[in-house]
Amino acid sequence: MVAAQDTHYWSSQFNPGGFVMPGATVADTRDSGVFFFNPALLAFRPQRSISVSGNIYQYATLKIREGTGVHKPLVSSGTGIYPSMLAGSVPIKRGRVVMAYGLLHHYILSYKVTQRQDKHMDVLDNAYSPGSETFIGQYAAQNLINETSGLLSAAVRLKPSLTAGITLEGIMRKQFLDEEVSARALVNTGSTTDFLPLTNVESVYRVEYTSIGVRPRLGLAYNRDRHHFGLTVSLPLLKLSGRGTLVSDNLVTNLVLGAGLSPLNLLANTRQEKLHIRYKSPVSIAAGYTFDYGKGQLFAAAEWFAGLKEYAILTPRNEYYIRPDTAQISGEGLLTLRDARRPVVNAALGITFPVTERIQGYAAARTDFTYTDRSRFSVPDGHTPYTSYWNNYHLQVGANIRKKKMEVRPCLMFTYGGMNGYTQPVNFDTPNESNLLLGEQGVSRASYFVAGFQLSYIHAL
Repeated sequence: MVAAQDTHYWSSQFNPGGFVMPGATVADTRDSGVFFFNPALLAFRPQRSISVSGNIYQYATLKIREGTGVHKPLVSSGTGIYPSMLAGSVPIKRGRVVMAYGLLHHYILSYKVTQRQDKHMDVLDNAYSPGSETFIGQYAAQNLINETSGLLSAAVRLKPSLTAGITLEGIMRKQFLDEEVSARALVNTGSTTDFLPLTNVESVYRVEYTSIGVRPRLGLAYNRDRHHFGLTVSLPLLKLSGRGTLVSDNLVTNLVLGAGLSPLNLLANTRQEKLHIRYKSPVSIAAGYTFDYGKGQLFAAAEWFAGLKEYAILTPRNEYYIRPDTAQISGEGLLTLRDARRPVVNAALGITFPVTERIQGYAAARTDFTYTDRSRFSVPDGHTPYTSYWNNYHLQVGANIRKKKMEVRPCLMFTYGGMNGYTQPVNFDTPNESNLLLGEQGVSRASYFVAGFQLSYIHAL
């Protein structure tokens, strides 16, 4: 399974614009969902129910057309089957108060790519290595992110047409980030020996962490005749705990940076465990409106997310990094994993329409803008936890099939995103000593596509 939505807030189907997924709404949509993004909606339909939602099948592909050079794309693709949400609701105090619980699992990103260049190229200075050299460059990267949330909601009816609610969401986030590069060239010395001198550059940066926090969400909902309004405020994530591991290894061997200079040899290596993790999410405000027309509804929603100033998710301890050990340079500033985000506003539109007496059709579309902004980083080329830097757009088409004491909701989901200015991690077409054999970074076309089938089941107890 592949997903590439690590810089987007609305990548999960359970969001203010999910609409087709039961409970993914801010305003009342006559949804028979058990757990709602806006907790206030629970009080409008007090019932004892359970629901299960999952992606029965999903295909996704991400392609960076010239990822490491011409005809050297970086491609990550695959299929998957995984559960999305399990939820239940229980009315108390004669239905005036409703409690609900849920377990939500979200695969945010599953990115795995490799690429290789094996070619005779003029890489090294002809002054000491005349002609073309045997050059081998390899690149491999992984970025795996998932979140599991436990949710608890309560809602109360303040007036016949006004309800309020609160959700506490405990979130466990896990990320594995790995980037490995090697570039090697055999030096042409004119010798007939089978063992030629080697210029070698290698780099490894690997981070693995778990972060646990709690995020409160407050909600209001108001119904009047054919008009329905909803409002939620999601507060910033409150950290409970977090630990991470960092591995970094950099090696430079026999690299001549200029005429008359001695070859450069460098070793920088560290491994640090039990590092403190500080992962943040900003405050957000969502609003929704639903209008009843006949036996159908029109739905609109939007959510604003605040920006985040640059901060460190993971900061290494001030230990020796470049060897031999010196007190002058440590890995703290070089290896910090940083995050920074710009403000974002996402919007969604949806419609329901009757198909038969027991079947209601659904259709919805939503934006999913990226919150990345390289200009917000003090070190633009530093380490960040991101892979995708583009905007995504989602389309959902489904139906709700109502039977006695149960409902089934199948849904087709499509996502598309991309950009023309994706920065190459390396460029094996232009390696030389001045760029450490990693090439001059250019830009390439990146594209992302997802097609999936989701099925939700709701049972009234």
